[in-house]
Amino acid sequence: MIYNYYNNFKLKTYFIHRFFRIAPLFYLAIIFELLRHYNSTYMGYPNLESLSISIASNITFYHILQPYKASVVSSWSIMVEVGLYILFPLLLILYHKYNTRVIFIHITITSLIIYFLFNTYIFNPTLDFQNNYYTNVFFHLHFFLFGMFLGYMKIKGIKFIRIKYLVLILVLLIYFLDIDSQKTLILNQNRMILSIITILFIAYFLFNDILSRLNIHIQKIITIFSNLTYSIYLLHYFVFYIAYNIMGFNNIYIMMLVVICISLPSYYLYEKKFITIGKKYV
Repeated sequence: MIYNYYNNFKLKTYFIHRFFRIAPLFYLAIIFELLRHYNSTYMGYPNLESLSISIASNITFYHILQPYKASVVSSWSIMVEVGLYILFPLLLILYHKYNTRVIFIHITITSLIIYFLFNTYIFNPTLDFQNNYYTNVFFHLHFFLFGMFLGYMKIKGIKFIRIKYLVLILVLLIYFLDIDSQKTLILNQNRMILSIITILFIAYFLFNDILSRLNIHIQKIITIFSNLTYSIYLLHYFVFYIAYNIMGFNNIYIMMLVVICISLPSYYLYEKKFITIGKKYV
């Protein structure tokens, strides 16, 4: 996004593009979720009022403050994404106002404060998994901040560290990982270490243009899958649900193949049409 908007940002254009990229498939997933409860009174809700409130809260993205309440399975991250979209114009001001060093200090301090707040005062490791805290927009803000920063560095032509230093850093970070259970992946030092590892991997691919060096046919395959990611993410649950609960089928590889096959028309015949409509509006 920073590539597209750093030198040419118009608020109206930005939000129209984001809406037509995210909303249409999300709304379709809401319909699928309601149909999943077609044989329940009020689609699984206690009454018509609660059903109406839920639908209205989802289609207006009201749940950005409480993403865990989003109706569609896995759609909590869509709410997080929309919340980050709202922050993007404000963050863009920071990138135009300050130099690289000041920006890096700002986002590092912000990330550390959020990290310590969540891990020290908000999360309680003695309790069960606290989904309402994990799905909070700010718990995932650091990825967005550093993602923007990497794009900014690329725009400004700033070089990344050499591969030998990168490997050394990664080896040291992996050495300090201490994973006892799935929950520890998202808490304490493991979350910080794994976040840094993720950011460094992305940075290496970005600054060394790894993808552009690949065979042209491999590039095309990667491009297709990158286009399908949103459909795969939102629709996979419904395929799994039908396979497990209705057909009694549990072969994960075949189910994923079905998800990919469904995602092809979903993107090229549905998502892409709305992306085009969004471009026409601006």
